[in-house]
Amino acid sequence: MALACAWLSPLSAQQLLDRVIARVNGSPITLTDLAIATALGVVGDPAAPDAAASPDQQLIDRAIMMAEVARFPPPEPPPAEIDKQVATYRAHVGGRLADLMRSTGLDDERLRQIARDTVRLQAYLGQRFGTSAIVPEDDVRQYYESHAPTPPPAPVQK
Repeated sequence: MALACAWLSPLSAQQLLDRVIARVNGSPITLTDLAIATALGVVGDPAAPDAAASPDQQLIDRAIMMAEVARFPPPEPPPAEIDKQVATYRAHVGGRLADLMRSTGLDDERLRQIARDTVRLQAYLGQRFGTSAIVPEDDVRQYYESHAPTPPPAPVQK
């Protein structure tokens, strides 16, 4: 009889572990993944090139780009670059890191993995699309002034 009662337990006894917000190439992106990425500043940065997209769309885009990184991998990043990215994430979260780790299950290994993915993604984008440099407006003006075309000679009147 006890076995039958356990088997017929009410659905209210079930506990929701996480919500899947999207699947990219068969891999789920969960609400917890979004919370971690937002807290670390991986997504949701108003200065990011895709800042107009919602944080969940940015995380989906990142997963799609990481699939491309797996297809055309850049060289493995040095540990110092990963450490630097981890430090950036830790600084972004600040004193809330312990709470974030406790509430989401984030650990140091996963934090390093997120940082590694970020460094690899940046390297991939540089490898595939080149790097871009921001040139100060004064330098641009100076270049164009020093390379200004000479006006054609005035026509000779007869």
